[in-house]
Amino acid sequence: MIVLVGGLPGSGKTYFASRLAKRIKAQCISSDKVRKTLHALGKHSLEDKLAVYKELVIMASSELKLSRIVVIDATFSHRDMRTILVELAKSLSQPLCLLWIYAAEDLIKKRIAGPRENSEADFKVYEKIRDQFQPIDIPHLTIESRDNNIEDMLKQGEDYILNYERT
Repeated sequence: MIVLVGGLPGSGKTYFASRLAKRIKAQCISSDKVRKTLHALGKHSLEDKLAVYKELVIMASSELKLSRIVVIDATFSHRDMRTILVELAKSLSQPLCLLWIYAAEDLIKKRIAGPRENSEADFKVYEKIRDQFQPIDIPHLTIESRDNNIEDMLKQGEDYILNYERT
């Protein structure tokens, strides 16, 4: 199964994705780490971003062929970013679900005010991605990230995945 964890910079998606992956015994693949590996920091064109997503597809494909659940942590803010992984799921006959993480903008501003381990996104990057966001047109669960609600978020995500697998 492929679990996409998407959200704008500072939403809490990476924090959530890493903990969800541990909880459901999945491999977690981070777009921020892939971006670093590909030396794509500072490159924000759609073409540059899609190169990162193509690498996510390669990595996810390898894990799925080993019968592993894959959690992919990325913004998924553009339809093409989601479509490339939907197509992978279809080609491998694997279920795919999307968990969309969001937070209030004042909390996002606070979260991205200082340096973060793997993300280069500051508030200007957040605003650019927010303004270019394309609506999600596949089934998904929206989860609000607040300070100190990670357990509730994980329960929501896990319940959605379990119910999604049964359909």
